[in-house]
Amino acid sequence: MSDFFSEKLIPQLETNHIGKNIVYLEETDSTNALAKREKNYPCGTVFVAGRQTDGRGRSGRVWQSNDENALYMSILIKPDISPQKISSITLVFGLAVFNALRGYADIGIKWPNDIILDNKKLAGILCEMSGNEEKIDYVVCGVGVNVNNTSFHDEIKDIATSLRIQTGKGYEITEIAAEILNEFDILYAEFLNKGLDDILIKYKNNCITLQKDVKVIMNNTETDAYALDITSEGGLLVRIDKEEKVIVSGEASIRGSIGYA
Repeated sequence: MSDFFSEKLIPQLETNHIGKNIVYLEETDSTNALAKREKNYPCGTVFVAGRQTDGRGRSGRVWQSNDENALYMSILIKPDISPQKISSITLVFGLAVFNALRGYADIGIKWPNDIILDNKKLAGILCEMSGNEEKIDYVVCGVGVNVNNTSFHDEIKDIATSLRIQTGKGYEITEIAAEILNEFDILYAEFLNKGLDDILIKYKNNCITLQKDVKVIMNNTETDAYALDITSEGGLLVRIDKEEKVIVSGEASIRGSIGYA
């Protein structure tokens, strides 16, 4: 199965750095956990699984991933940037996933890391860093995309969707994977060479969170807010009770005032 997946994926890659090494397992706990265990692999190594037994999203939430109808993929990178810029990586990867999927359906980005289709989650992103305040050892960029799923568990069926549910068509998962890797290869190189500015403009143009009422969920408490902008470091600028506050990726969740997005 591993050779079969790689043989189908590799010819579709147009990358310079990302995806030169591919590790495929039929089953693992999560591709992010696998990538962290194999942190000594070269920068750009891609980890893919047919199924995950312990898939996780942000804040430890479960990601339904016990079948082979979705894409479960993580990329190991080792950027020479300040740890304070780690939030930027989430936006770069989020835009890459958006660019890869926009040709399949009318989607948007929910800050900082969800791809939304028909007000439901189509894909989720989880970027995790290892390092200290002075140096990044490595970053794992993980993504789960609901591709050919036809149903979801009761607890998420109202907030999750798939390309197949929305379009009525089935898709080749290696094609989705290749498009994400190709897009990330371009944007990651741009980020390292030129910074976030141009990428952030494109991200904001496709972010459905901005200029609307939202709920900020922090420490199990919901607060009404208005999403104003995204800062140059990738934080979400919101207005709460006439005061402005920057929400950093990872410290809170954002929901629409009505519904998930």
